[in-house]
Amino acid sequence: MLYAGIILIVLAVVLFFVRRSQQARLLDIRFVQTTTAKDLMELAKSVQEGVGRSGGFRQQVELKGAIQSETELLSEIAKLPCVYYKAEITREYEEVYTETNPETKQVERKTRRSSEVISSNSRMANFYLQDSTGKVLVNPKGADLGKETVVDRFEVNRSGGSGSIDFGNFHFSLSGVSGSGGTLGYRFHEEILPVGRSVYVLGEASDNSGQLIVEKPAEKGRYIISLKSEEELVKSASTSVQWTLYGAILCGIAGVVLVVIGLIRS
Repeated sequence: MLYAGIILIVLAVVLFFVRRSQQARLLDIRFVQTTTAKDLMELAKSVQEGVGRSGGFRQQVELKGAIQSETELLSEIAKLPCVYYKAEITREYEEVYTETNPETKQVERKTRRSSEVISSNSRMANFYLQDSTGKVLVNPKGADLGKETVVDRFEVNRSGGSGSIDFGNFHFSLSGVSGSGGTLGYRFHEEILPVGRSVYVLGEASDNSGQLIVEKPAEKGRYIISLKSEEELVKSASTSVQWTLYGAILCGIAGVVLVVIGLIRS
């Protein structure tokens, strides 16, 4: 009971810090006012004119619009236009292992299901956030990306551990893939930030590079790019704050009780 109580107390502390992080996220989303592309560009221009050069403008901003790109990517598996994708292929297999039975002391052979990532590729590109007033360049590097899953499918192994696997127009060679024995199949998973979708952006706008761009804050600050609306993000963060508080309280109380009982019994 003593060890269980300590574990619950540690879990309560972890939940407390998770709650504090979600609270900070909620405050940033709620209290940073939404601006338009036009207003942001005019503000940056006025600062440039005031200091006589670019590089003097830096401000936390919240923008809403649609993803547009002049150099859009094509996702690896689904072949969809996007500005970010991550494609993974996971091999799922069965392996035999031995375990000593604590009662009979005999060594028993068992099987278990395991998995390994055999291919993982990702790419991203700058894009424009387009609203009714204009567009602003966005660099997604370092952002907390709210992506969309476009492929999540398991394909039974028919290759016998050699040759290649095919999924639609996607082709992957199995040469160099180790441990093909016992392969049950391959799971294809791909998530993207699609072109044309509405997007919410909370980040830092600056003209340090010579042009106005929204990117990860140079110092402390939150950077969010999400396909969810501001209202959906607020609801999700609020729910997380509420339930992590309940979890922290319950784990803390239960942990203290178990520690006390454990100390009394010892």
